[in-house]
Amino acid sequence: GLFRDRKKRKPDRTVVGVIGDLHTPFAHPNYLQFCVDTFKAFGVNRVVFIGDIFDQHTLSFHPKEPQAVGTQQERAMAQIQIRGYFEAFPEADIVIGNHDERVFRIAASVGLDRDVLKPLNEIYGLPKKWRLHDEIIIDGVLYKHGVNCGGKDGALNTALTERMSTVIGHYHSGGGVKYSANKRDIIFGMNVGC
Repeated sequence: GLFRDRKKRKPDRTVVGVIGDLHTPFAHPNYLQFCVDTFKAFGVNRVVFIGDIFDQHTLSFHPKEPQAVGTQQERAMAQIQIRGYFEAFPEADIVIGNHDERVFRIAASVGLDRDVLKPLNEIYGLPKKWRLHDEIIIDGVLYKHGVNCGGKDGALNTALTERMSTVIGHYHSGGGVKYSANKRDIIFGMNVGC
């Protein structure tokens, strides 16, 4: 029925599929296949990773798990896990998340300028067609990681503040879509959860 028709019909507009915070190398082992299947069913023709592709637990300012692997091993494990996403989504827009930025925050904390470090795409060997953004607008919808967008209605409140429909990640404990409408327009706030 519905999915079969969607697969056959070529979309006349952008259909965005959003991938929630992966936190590689700690991503759920079935999440990649779930994304592939869901995006195929709905005719997704543009992919956005909403941030925190990498966890970088070893670089956290928070207390670290004593039995966690070291920085080099965590990066190597993340590079292995992310390869499946490279293959499945060779072209994508990547919103930088707070975990992705950890290496730069650590460097800044000891006075190192960002320009003396490799960019994130070089550190992790990201594909050339993975475009990095602080935030991105596609067809009038804002995609941002979501730091400082929390609370019960964080995504919707952010949409109201930004004056445009907004999609966020970052907050793992809930997901969903809420709308605000008047007689002239309608906007939504979406938290993709993870």
